[in-house]
Amino acid sequence: MTSAASSSPDDAARARARLDRATASLDPPLAVLDLDALDANAGDLARRAAGKPVRVASKSVRNRSVLRRVLARPGFTGVLAYSLSEALWLAGGEDPVSTDVVVGYPSADRGRCAGWRRTGRRRSG
Repeated sequence: MTSAASSSPDDAARARARLDRATASLDPPLAVLDLDALDANAGDLARRAAGKPVRVASKSVRNRSVLRRVLARPGFTGVLAYSLSEALWLAGGEDPVSTDVVVGYPSADRGRCAGWRRTGRRRSG
């Protein structure tokens, strides 16, 4: 699990104070990510999956760089996108996050559906 989950309240308070100092000059809203905890959690999840591929839920990770970092790890493959719009954003462009994207919720947005068809991507299998 994360280092924060296994640490004492004093450790958590020190970590919070360190992050508060590091971001004091930044205007909110902002986010801070503990990459060591991310990597530890991803490694633990892949271990518990016992060889089964893990699909990352983009609803929980709304940052392309973080998604790429997780998908680069062994055991992770593809993205479960929250919406068709998000799937197009993740699978599109010059440098897509992934071309293995599943949409978690149906869409009635005809314009976006047409956009997906224009990408030339089709469901495989």
